Amino acid sequence: RSLGLAACGVQPLNSNVSVTERPMKLITLLALLLLGACGSVPPSKESLSVPEPCCRNYADLTYLPLPESEELSIKIDSTSQAFAFAEGNSYLASFKLPKIELGTAFELKTYMSTSYLPAATVFLPQILILDAKQMPLRLEKDLALKQDVHFFKGGYWSTSIQLTKEDAYLIIYTAASKLGQGILHYNRSSGFAYSTGSSAVFVPGSNSARKIPFVNGGAMEIKLRALRDGQER
Repeated sequence: RSLGLAACGVQPLNSNVSVTERPMKLITLLALLLLGACGSVPPSKESLSVPEPCCRNYADLTYLPLPESEELSIKIDSTSQAFAFAEGNSYLASFKLPKIELGTAFELKTYMSTSYLPAATVFLPQILILDAKQMPLRLEKDLALKQDVHFFKGGYWSTSIQLTKEDAYLIIYTAASKLGQGILHYNRSSGFAYSTGSSAVFVPGSNSARKIPFVNGGAMEIKLRALRDGQER
């Protein structure tokens, strides 16, 4: 029996195939299966669900102090606080900022749930900035996300925003309308890189992208970085 492999473009082995050809066909079959030849694994219903809010006002949330120069690993999931934002309900992570100096950036990395791309998901962050009275100052959304990979932690997207002296609190959440949509993940084994002088820019191959769905939780790393004239200090 073919076990449905023909539907994925993989044909069952023929008994007339020579002994020398069988190993190569088996290797090809295994490679196709490992690469997700039958498509993607859809996100679970729970990962796309909208949570019930725990709090009615920003002042009711619990804010953790954010270290000044230390990278912090966080995870947003079903045990996190939830709030009814203008874009819909969302799980969140909330932080109290230290005194912000001019030229301070907030950096965030959002990691894929797994390195197995057909089953991978990712949390799409939005960043709400509050003042000292916990009133909204601005919302950072539609952030520019740069794809990268950590050898041990896997693939992620990074972004950065500039902070001001008025910024006192920070909330990370996602837009409910974005759940189930996704971002393209490019295979870095395809494409080419060219030099810009001080760095290199990767241009992915045209047929090497896979959409990674947005879900309501995920692992992230955040950090405050002090800059002076565009340089870290």
